[in-house]
Amino acid sequence: MEEAQALADRVAVIAAGHIVAGGTPDSLGGRDTADAVVRFHLPDATVPADIPVPGLADVETGHEGEVTFSTSDPIKTLHELTGWALDRGVHLAGLTVTRPSLEDVYLQITGSDEAKQ
Repeated sequence: MEEAQALADRVAVIAAGHIVAGGTPDSLGGRDTADAVVRFHLPDATVPADIPVPGLADVETGHEGEVTFSTSDPIKTLHELTGWALDRGVHLAGLTVTRPSLEDVYLQITGSDEAKQ
């Protein structure tokens, strides 16, 4: 999947012998418009409600204080999040922003976990 994402101009998804989706790797399955997933570890003595990002107050922390949430406007959200961190001089360890991979889209379209096996 990584090679198709990096090298192909167009991609087709085949399930049960039929083409079920097609397009450019970036647009297939709405990848170009899908919500971005933001992840980071909370600074010490901080809870999600302390961070002024809309909807973050309702997010539960995961393993070792990891926060994971989706946003349809990653640029604005990152601006708010990193601005908050800079103003307080805190580090957002493990900060990442991702969109669905081509493999994620394949699994969603086909409803299959076969690609991971």
